[in-house]
Amino acid sequence: MRLWEALEVSGRGLPSRGDRWYDAGSWFNAPVGPTPELLQRKKVVSLPSSKSTSIPAGDTGGSGHSLSGMRVLMIAPEPFFEPRGTPFSILNRLASLTRQDVEVDLVTYPIGFDPGLKGVTIHRSWRVPGIRSVPIGFSLRKLALDAFLLLKAWQMLRRGQYDLVHTHEEAGLVGHWLAGRCGVRHLYDM
Repeated sequence: MRLWEALEVSGRGLPSRGDRWYDAGSWFNAPVGPTPELLQRKKVVSLPSSKSTSIPAGDTGGSGHSLSGMRVLMIAPEPFFEPRGTPFSILNRLASLTRQDVEVDLVTYPIGFDPGLKGVTIHRSWRVPGIRSVPIGFSLRKLALDAFLLLKAWQMLRRGQYDLVHTHEEAGLVGHWLAGRCGVRHLYDM
């Protein structure tokens, strides 16, 4: 399935020139789960260049610690994947982590589609009746979805053996508390 087909299936439809995330190039013909090389060429999503300081798989980066084999529980209170701000940021982080042989369980809203990244398992929280979309920014819909998201994250954290809890936006405070209760390190990403 191509990204533009997934957008049609998700109900977002095809982009128009008035949309913020529109790229006149061929990005919307990219396969879902685009390769880092494809993402690097496009202006819409950019991954670190070859001059980046990110640690290659198996390399310790001089620190003596390899990321290879780590298990991360990432909590993302957004519709993932939808082509907009934070989901693009999360997609970049997921791609970077999986290139370094990190296994990621992503807990997110029950809205959006799976971009098909290898090494990432998407766990969606329970649906809230009547909520089919989430606006950008604060909303009462997000409060309802966040409650179910955090319950799902707590359930996952109690069952799994994670090395790190990585939270985004409003999940930071509760993620810090959850990680502390389970004796796991926490990384907050604004």
